[in-house]
Amino acid sequence: MNDLSLDSAVDGVCLSALPMETFGLAPHPDNHRFARQTVVQILFRVGCELPNIGVDSDAGFAAAWIARYFMTRQGDALTGMTVDHITTLPAIDAAEHAMFLRDTTPPDEPTLCCTVSANLRALQRLLHLSDFERTMLQWAYALVGAHDTLPSKVLSHLVFRDETHRHRMIATLFGVPAKTVESYFNAINRLLALGFLVPNEFQIKQCLADGLVATDSLVRVLETPVRSDDGLVAMLLEHEADSELLTDDDDSRTTLFETYPGDIADCYERALRNQAMRVPDVHALVEWFTGIEFKRESFDDFGKCFEFETVRETIKRCALERSRAGLPTRPFDVIRALYVAAK
Repeated sequence: MNDLSLDSAVDGVCLSALPMETFGLAPHPDNHRFARQTVVQILFRVGCELPNIGVDSDAGFAAAWIARYFMTRQGDALTGMTVDHITTLPAIDAAEHAMFLRDTTPPDEPTLCCTVSANLRALQRLLHLSDFERTMLQWAYALVGAHDTLPSKVLSHLVFRDETHRHRMIATLFGVPAKTVESYFNAINRLLALGFLVPNEFQIKQCLADGLVATDSLVRVLETPVRSDDGLVAMLLEHEADSELLTDDDDSRTTLFETYPGDIADCYERALRNQAMRVPDVHALVEWFTGIEFKRESFDDFGKCFEFETVRETIKRCALERSRAGLPTRPFDVIRALYVAAK
């Protein structure tokens, strides 16, 4: 008899209970409700902690938006608001509002049995993700449908002053030690390397909203029902085309240089011209998709060895292999994977 863990058993029950539609797609409303439950939890947590995270100048406006959300309990009713409305919405006392929220019944943890919740649990088990990393993915997914609406506006007020402030704020909001957050940023960021979070938004590090931008790949993985661990891993290994490489016109190239740092925009432009990556390009891409700095001399042998997508896929496969083994992805592992791919 197989010795199944409790998590594995629960995942199996959730997956087998999912109602299936044509082409094996789970009904979207269940996933949507799960996301909405998560958004309520995010805003409640932020509202309670606003006085403690060092955003004094913007705390009153963020608190006002959170208060408006819980008064209506209908975040969608505010989607028509423009950014200008943030400045016209009167600020309130963040400390008083936090005390009010703490005296109310906190929202329940999202427990809906849906494809997204089951796949999040499976990803955590298969990739040995920490609770902090799993929550990051859950928040990022929940905010996909909330961009340019009230939740993302609230998080855009949570601006990082510096790295120390960033670590303290995230540690407070996610309920983890500051050292956990420091380790997350100082080592290879496997949520970036695995293609779950958007690297350009994450590495700008301006505000919390920038750090929780899910990729299309993450949304696809979480919303697709699977019946086995092998099926989920196979889906993780599927190639995900970069949307920036699907169009090739003057307007899209101009947008690249407005969206990305110069070295990354150059890489995209070379890829659009079907040109191989040069040594500086490989170096820039590896740092981009891992979130940390690498020594320049580590890439001297990689001149014109790779296409853009090969670099990204090599990093992703390396991170996936190491995560499945329960091991951290080290710079040495990435360089070694690139050498293997260059042969």
